[in-house]
Amino acid sequence: MIKLDISETELWNRFENGDVKAFSIIYEHHVDDMFRYGMKICGDKEIALDSIHDVFVKIFSTVFDGESVNLLKLNFTAFYLVL
Repeated sequence: MIKLDISETELWNRFENGDVKAFSIIYEHHVDDMFRYGMKICGDKEIALDSIHDVFVKIFSTVFDGESVNLLKLNFTAFYLVL
C-alpha cells in the first residue's frame, strides 16, 4: 500500500470529476492488499489478479458512465463468487 499525500476522499472526488491520475493512485493504494486477500481466499494468482482487474474496471466504467461511486451499492457479486 502506498502512502497517500491527500485523503482518500479527496482522491475519489477528483476521480469522479475526471482525474484519471487519481484513479491510478487509488489503484496503487489498494492493489497489494487486495491481491494478498485474493490469494488467501483462492490461492490462485491469475484468479486474484483477474478479480482485482474486474473490480477496478467496474469502478472506472461506473464513473465514466456518469454515476457516482458508491462502493456499497456496486454489484461485485462476480468478484465475491470468484474469490
